[in-house]
Amino acid sequence: LDSPSVYLRPMMGKVREAVYSTLTSFGLYDEKYPIRHLDLFSGSGSVGLESLSRGAGHCTFCDLSPDCCAAVERNIEWCQFNTEDYTTQVVCSDVLQLLRDPYGVGVPQ
Repeated sequence: LDSPSVYLRPMMGKVREAVYSTLTSFGLYDEKYPIRHLDLFSGSGSVGLESLSRGAGHCTFCDLSPDCCAAVERNIEWCQFNTEDYTTQVVCSDVLQLLRDPYGVGVPQ
């Protein structure tokens, strides 16, 4: 994955694997549930991209840094999640603003 040019503390691969293994064991990624993921403080987008790779149909990525948002968009394309099988949205905004007023930052869903 492409990393933005800002300082990040990404989620370690072992932690990410443990989180998704737990969610999968709960049946969250079974095909009977439509998964929509919200990746806050997305950085490179690795957490949301992992969710898409495990079966989520949509992910909204949010980060305040334009460099991070650009990296997420490049990673979505590189991982080929820009097809009709997936929907993604990259929001360059303060996370608290998104949570307070999602419509105000362009998150209609």
